[in-house]
Amino acid sequence: MILGQDPYHDGSYDGFAFSNVEKLRLSPSLQNIFKELESDVYKDFFLPFDPNLERWAKQGVLLINTAHTVRQGEPGSHLDMWNLFTGRVIRTLSRKTNPVVWILWGKKAQRHLEGVKLPPTHLKIVSPHPSPFSAHTGFFGSKPFSKTNEYLQRCFMTKINW
Repeated sequence: MILGQDPYHDGSYDGFAFSNVEKLRLSPSLQNIFKELESDVYKDFFLPFDPNLERWAKQGVLLINTAHTVRQGEPGSHLDMWNLFTGRVIRTLSRKTNPVVWILWGKKAQRHLEGVKLPPTHLKIVSPHPSPFSAHTGFFGSKPFSKTNEYLQRCFMTKINW
């Protein structure tokens, strides 16, 4: 599970957290996610990435935001109205006994798991948000992709083809 904040407020959101509508510009956060992915998994080997992350979702990665709507040009404008829904999704997933990897990028995502007791079969990976404002404060070098795959392998599960 990758938990984001809210949809891009410029119209490039496609329903998956951090993903972009194909053929539109690559959002700065997604650019940084791809930079970390290249550094972490592909060892600085540049790959042409499709900005639509549906391919990750098809492998079982839940790409969800803490809010699912936003007013154009107003990031965070609908966060409060989605708290109940997001909380229920998180509580439901936190009750699963099979392995779940929680990738929480940014304080807003991390706050949603405060006080949630996860089973020992779950792995929580936290780092700053991948936005250009915070990526250099610990997102870069956090290695969420390789940590996820290493954990999945230890649990005898299929790795994600990032």
